[in-house]
Amino acid sequence: MEQEPQWRPTIFLICRTLSDLNEKYSIPNSPLPNSKDDEDLTIDNHPISQPTRILSVEKAIQEHKSNNGNKQLAWQSFKHHSETNIDAKYWVGYYYYYGEIPELQQMDPQERNRMALEIFRETADKGNPSAQLRYGMYLWQNGNYSEAFKYLERSAESGNSTAMYNIGSAYWNGNFVEQNKLKGASYLIEAAKKNQPKAIEMCRINQIN
Repeated sequence: MEQEPQWRPTIFLICRTLSDLNEKYSIPNSPLPNSKDDEDLTIDNHPISQPTRILSVEKAIQEHKSNNGNKQLAWQSFKHHSETNIDAKYWVGYYYYYGEIPELQQMDPQERNRMALEIFRETADKGNPSAQLRYGMYLWQNGNYSEAFKYLERSAESGNSTAMYNIGSAYWNGNFVEQNKLKGASYLIEAAKKNQPKAIEMCRINQIN
């Protein structure tokens, strides 16, 4: 009896049954976003994040020193490299000391200075000439002249012209060190050769050549 044509379901009935099953078990489609602005296409009301751009240490230094440089980008790059690069860590200390970006300006100035000095000392001991100069000057300004000289001399030996000038000036004038004009002149001449402006002026005034 089941093979008789009159007992077979019609095409209409098959299509109707399939349509009912589809409506019952299918997952409803979400409407497409109707925003006209890309900025509004967000997940959970948060913009889709983009990878942070990181510069090399050398490029970050150039960015920092550029008149229109992006200091926020330089800061992020220095922080990124600071665990493995002494120069980058020195610059992290520099940013703490001067607080040149909003993130750091919100910190307590004394805390920023404390952190900067810790970094200057660490990177100075590891051989960064700029850190040796800055930490040496901190010690000098706080009356620890003998220890300051050690850092300034190390910085000068590494070629830092400002450290050369400071040592030369101290020896020439006998400032908290036994006066030695010959030694002072030597440092001042080397600093002047590196175009250190104060050394050039001091050599000119005292006819050191």
